[in-house]
Amino acid sequence: MHKTALRNGMSKVSNNQKTHHMENKLQKALELCNSQEFEKAETLLQQFLKEDPQNSEAWRVLAQVHWIHMRKPEKAYDELIEALRCNPKNMWALILMGNLLSKEHDDKEHAMEYFDKVLEYYPDNDVAVNNVGGVLLQQEEYEKAIPYFERSVSLDGTSANYHYGLGMCYYKLGKLKEAFDACHQGLLKSKEKLRIQTQGSS
Repeated sequence: MHKTALRNGMSKVSNNQKTHHMENKLQKALELCNSQEFEKAETLLQQFLKEDPQNSEAWRVLAQVHWIHMRKPEKAYDELIEALRCNPKNMWALILMGNLLSKEHDDKEHAMEYFDKVLEYYPDNDVAVNNVGGVLLQQEEYEKAIPYFERSVSLDGTSANYHYGLGMCYYKLGKLKEAFDACHQGLLKSKEKLRIQTQGSS
């Protein structure tokens, strides 16, 4: 009984050490990305995934390296499939896949399916919802972007950027009054946040 408990304890320690080691390796890969060392990050991520092929976030980061920084969209597509197979609710993988399908394949219909999943899984995450709106705005899908910006504003009305995004959509659609109102709200929120920050530092 004592030997069994000892073995179990040693096994838990070993698993914890391995988890910590893998977390450090993934963090190192992210640091390499931040310092623009993408080839080194690619190598480290590929090594990481040989050890832990079920890590959704590692697949997502590798896909981002391949598509955004190394212009290998087909590789990125396959890696995003793996990321979402490992975790179908990986928020940033869903956004990246929608963006890739729209930009590289002009497949806006399937791209929207991924964006809609973000709203389904993370309806109260204003950052995620706004991010999708931003992607659609860049793609000049102004009508489709509006509900996302409206949702992010309803979740956090203090963010000026959310109001500006909404205003830009209205402006591009020729709805000048709505654009003015949204941007005006954004300006008020910027001043309000600056006032609060100034008071807090005094």
